[in-house]
Amino acid sequence: MAFAEYCDVLSFLQVDLQVARLRESFLVEKAAEQLPLLARAAQYLVSATYACLLLLSAGLLICGLPRRAPQDASEQKTCPASWIVFLGIIYTFTYFTTDQYVPSLPQMKVDLAATQSLMSLTVQMNFIVKALFGLLAASLSDRIGRRPVLLFCLVLLSLASFCCACAGRIEWFFAARVLQGIGESVEPVLFAIVRDYFADPRERFGIVSVLQVMSIGGMLVAPCAGGLLAELSGWRTSFFILAVIWGLLATYAWWTMVESCGEGESASYLKDLSRILDPHLLCLLLTQSCIMGGCLTFNANSSYFTQVTLGGSVMMSAFVMLTFGACNSLGALVTGNCCTGSIFKVSKISLTLLLLAGVISILLEELFPSFLWGYLVGSFLQAAVMTMALVSVNVLFFEPLDDCAGMAASCEIFAKSVVPSLFSMVCTQAMIHQGVRCFVNLQAAACVAAGLVFWLGYARNPPAWLVERDAKLLVEFPDAKDEGISDGASPVYAAAMKVLEALLDARANADTTKDDGASAAFIATQFGSPKALSLLLGASADPNRARQEDGVAPAYMAVQSGHSEELKMLLEDSVFPAEVRGVTWDHSFPQLLL
Repeated sequence: MAFAEYCDVLSFLQVDLQVARLRESFLVEKAAEQLPLLARAAQYLVSATYACLLLLSAGLLICGLPRRAPQDASEQKTCPASWIVFLGIIYTFTYFTTDQYVPSLPQMKVDLAATQSLMSLTVQMNFIVKALFGLLAASLSDRIGRRPVLLFCLVLLSLASFCCACAGRIEWFFAARVLQGIGESVEPVLFAIVRDYFADPRERFGIVSVLQVMSIGGMLVAPCAGGLLAELSGWRTSFFILAVIWGLLATYAWWTMVESCGEGESASYLKDLSRILDPHLLCLLLTQSCIMGGCLTFNANSSYFTQVTLGGSVMMSAFVMLTFGACNSLGALVTGNCCTGSIFKVSKISLTLLLLAGVISILLEELFPSFLWGYLVGSFLQAAVMTMALVSVNVLFFEPLDDCAGMAASCEIFAKSVVPSLFSMVCTQAMIHQGVRCFVNLQAAACVAAGLVFWLGYARNPPAWLVERDAKLLVEFPDAKDEGISDGASPVYAAAMKVLEALLDARANADTTKDDGASAAFIATQFGSPKALSLLLGASADPNRARQEDGVAPAYMAVQSGHSEELKMLLEDSVFPAEVRGVTWDHSFPQLLL
């Protein structure tokens, strides 16, 4: 009570708040005193970095590319979970680096003596630089290895983030952001590494889904984290923190990363590009552009639509963004747990659902024009299947491009960055000049276009490599079509079971070795090709893949029956010549998958 008599509590709290503000302003002033020195150091660092890049480029042109390190033996076994998390962290922070400073653009405009147009350009330009240099970085990773390219990009991101934090004028900040864009070209290399470790499409589908969910989480958290740090200690703090984070990631990669790129000879740049320009693969790239066009349109314009057009609050727009991201993540998780068919089947289902979501959005806008709930329902339906569609198309795109995965990843990033960004700009101008209805319909039209492009350009007439393996099995065993339908299994499963039974019968028939001395395993390898045996062994540890349309599920049946050692012996003996001890064996059994 005595304290209350002499001091008003509210006044005391106000004084305490003023003291805290004085301390904060004192720290800011002290930091500002050091800024000219840091800005000058950043200018020298940016200039030196550009000079080193030019010298490095000239050296590569004159001396040629260095030899690629041999593929590490561990790559053939498995990819540790910690490395998957590490790749996810890198992928997340490539988006975090840009999204974290977007809330601070008005203050940065004042501090850097810039205009709002220039500050916005630093955001939009990043996607274009990343996509263009991604073509070079990913192609280099196919030729000199993933490890040197990844390390270079991580170190460059650390230096560029430090230069952004110290920039005193917009010119130097812009130059540092270009360096950040070059560093973020590591993104296609990440997907190439995933392709190196996970040749199986279903495993790769799960890993890419995890990476997408992590990146979505980063995009959701980045504006909040960057805005909070800007309120507490200024927008430069987040760039300093990012410089440290990128440096730590580079150090970790230096100590733990092994080379994952295959040791085969890389084709020429133009030859790799010509393979990617196959009409079927171009349809997949265009499909991804349409999917990302709808996603980026929502991310870039939903806040303006919510706050300015419909009079919503800042918290409402933040909640809308959070819900959209949650729907994306939920769709990816549901997909990973519920998908039991082939990746091609999953892609057909997901793109059909995305097409329907776009149609529903258009109908809602026609029936309930300019209603926020109608727009949100349609957008959330799109978000629920966007990740599933994007990941499944990604897996299909990489399937025939294992020997040029880096180049393929760079083309994919270009399709997912540049084209959607331009489409998003068009949608923004449409909302400003043509009204809300045009904007909503354009966003929905991107989803409809994704489904139509996929079905008309790819699913209606699949490429030969997608059905070649299954077709060969069914040609050799035409009766498998009827057997598969009658017992509920796929025809390909029934045909592959015939292959397995023939191989195991030959292995178990010891009587054939008595007269000529040849091993039963050798006889079996004459009946089936090494690639067929490898295919059968491919899913030996995954019981959930039985009765699927990939032709490898019978290996699980063989393992359950105690035949795993027999199959391994068949594979080991498959290198024997066609003639053993003077006996030439008749290749009466179909030579599958040669």
